[in-house]
Amino acid sequence: MIPARYGRVINIGSVTSVFGYAGLGPYCASRGGTRQLTMSLADDRGPYGITVNCLAPGWFQTAQNQVLYENKEWVDYLCDRIPLKRPGQPTDLNGAVAILVVVGFLLPSSAHVERDIVINAPPEAIFPMVVNLKENNEWSPWNEQDPDMKQTYTGTDGEVGSKVEWESEHPKVGSGTQEVTAVEPNKRVDTHLGFGDHGTADAYFTFEPGDGGTKVTWGFDSDLGNNPIGRYFGLVMDGMIGPMYEKGLEKIKELAEGGGA
Repeated sequence: MIPARYGRVINIGSVTSVFGYAGLGPYCASRGGTRQLTMSLADDRGPYGITVNCLAPGWFQTAQNQVLYENKEWVDYLCDRIPLKRPGQPTDLNGAVAILVVVGFLLPSSAHVERDIVINAPPEAIFPMVVNLKENNEWSPWNEQDPDMKQTYTGTDGEVGSKVEWESEHPKVGSGTQEVTAVEPNKRVDTHLGFGDHGTADAYFTFEPGDGGTKVTWGFDSDLGNNPIGRYFGLVMDGMIGPMYEKGLEKIKELAEGGGA
């Protein structure tokens, strides 16, 4: 999942990770460990596009724990602490699962990320840095993470059809392709991104007059299709890609305004 910069981890916890129950000290401790593990992994793996969550159901009566429910004193103690005054049944989850799926289909079927910056330089001084894929290495935040990534270029740099294919072992870079699909000199550049089995996306740069310079906008659009899980993922895409776009734009600004090495 780390090389792919995408993943979903779901741990199975328990309500006992939050509330203590008489006679279940060791079990409560183990479930509490799962809860803490989930929070730590979420913090650790979040930068790689991996989400980590924990399902913590309450008490359900199943064949696995049937022996507990043969103790009337225990059942009375347990039910007294449950708002419904009864343990859950597996069928109680049917509606919740259906709702999650339905909500997933109602979420946006596409994701959009966009950042902009005003650069104190004319568009003709900035445009070549973007349209020429080889020059992207001077400011790309992903290239900064792995300067040694393998890159293969085809086509005439700066023209429609020029393409770069990259391969990296770095977990935040991964592998993929980018191809220039449209060029409007000093005004706009469009590219198509490929991430193998993880789908495709489109990106663009626009250049227009801004306050005391040129407003450069970097955008990203991805079709999430009919996969409800993908649509949930789309909700966090701005938080994942946006900061990288901001960093790249700041570097372009530095270079265009004469602050580069």
